[in-house]
Amino acid sequence: MRPSIIKGVALAPLAPCVLLATVQALRDGSLLAIPIGTLFYATFAYPLMLILGLPAHALLRRYGLTSARQTLATGGALGAGSALALPLLDGFGKTTPLDWLPTLAVFAGSGIVTAALFWYLAIREPQAVPASGDGLRTSRPTRT
Repeated sequence: MRPSIIKGVALAPLAPCVLLATVQALRDGSLLAIPIGTLFYATFAYPLMLILGLPAHALLRRYGLTSARQTLATGGALGAGSALALPLLDGFGKTTPLDWLPTLAVFAGSGIVTAALFWYLAIREPQAVPASGDGLRTSRPTRT
C-alpha cells in the first residue's frame, strides 16, 4: 500500500470527528469535551472508512474514477448510506423518515469531508513546479 493511502486512511476520518466534536462542545459550552467527542466519533468513522471507504476507493480506482468530484460524490453517498442503516438498529418504530433527515445530512456531510481530505492526501496528483528557466521566457530583448 502506498504511503499516501496510509496517510489518507489515518487522517481523513479524523477531520469530521474533530469538526463534529467541536460543534457539539460549542453548543454545550464545554471546550474540554472536544477530545472526548473526537474519540467517540472516531469509533464510528474509522471502521466505516475501513469497511466502506477503502473498498469503494479500490473499486473507483480500478475503473479510473479518481477525480475529486467522483470521490466526493462517493463519500457523500457512503455517508448517507451509513445513516440509512441507523433506523435498522433503532427498529423503525419510534421515528418517521423525516426525523432522520438531519442525521442523513450530517452523515453525508461527514462522508464528503472525509472523502475530500482522503482525495487530497492520497489520490490527487501534485502539480509539478517548473524549475528555474524551464519553459520560461524572459521579457528582456536580446542584443545582436
